[in-house]
Amino acid sequence: MSARAHIQKTLILVAMAVFLTATTGILSGPPLKALRVKLGRGPFVLTFAGLTTLFLGLGWTIGAITFFVMSFFIAVFVEFDERGEELFYSGLYATLFSMVLVTIGFGVWMAKTGSEWVGHLTSGAQAIIDQYTGAGIIAEATISARDLLVQAPSAVVIVLLISLLLALVFENGIHLWAGLPLIKRRGLKDFRLPEATIWVLIGSMAAAYVKHDIKWLQAVSVNLFHICLLIYFFQGLAVTSYFFTTFRVSRLWRVVWMAILVLQLFLFVSVLGLLDYWVDFRGWFLKKSAQLDKKV
Repeated sequence: MSARAHIQKTLILVAMAVFLTATTGILSGPPLKALRVKLGRGPFVLTFAGLTTLFLGLGWTIGAITFFVMSFFIAVFVEFDERGEELFYSGLYATLFSMVLVTIGFGVWMAKTGSEWVGHLTSGAQAIIDQYTGAGIIAEATISARDLLVQAPSAVVIVLLISLLLALVFENGIHLWAGLPLIKRRGLKDFRLPEATIWVLIGSMAAAYVKHDIKWLQAVSVNLFHICLLIYFFQGLAVTSYFFTTFRVSRLWRVVWMAILVLQLFLFVSVLGLLDYWVDFRGWFLKKSAQLDKKV
């Protein structure tokens, strides 16, 4: 690739990352990951730090924070991924480091704001609820400002993990366009959570929904439970993807069914991923496929 083409595609990736951060946040993962691979560690850090500073100077505080956290998350993930860590642990470490960064930033903001920080957060959360209630997305009185704030940490983690999922799904497509080497990794159909995750799910669900007076434990447990639901949703998608591959479902029907499962059947897919811990659907699919092949 010529130097001119390299610069052009780098600028396009930067523009995509900024635009998707401004409009969705969650969709900025794919261009950011490609940008990190294309530029390397040092230039990427300088790029996202410089852009964050520029956005802050222009008064776009929310966008600057979102862009910085997303870029940091992707950078940490790629760092561990390039060292040969398993996909699950690369994502776990990136999430933990990013949440430490968010916590530090929140602490600095609290110290700067003073005793009024609670009021600022509550009014901001209520404004979001009013906006969604007015648009008919949520019913009135289904969630309070306090509930929204308590669940905010898991919301941040969920956004990060979904952006990572999208970055991995579109990874080789963007790499092909950007002139980057294609990455051979185990696909979505092979994704499997460590067995210990089931105990985190059970413990968090019990601590979140069994009545007790330990408020901080309930808050932590609710957030953990929501995150566990999401990662078991990923495992449910892996089971579904394995089914499609094993039984040679056409690409069109795969897209249709994946869209239905993602948009309409989140809990069903999460339960499917949870049941896979005991049932091992993928092993069962493989046996059934072998039996059908013998009959043919």
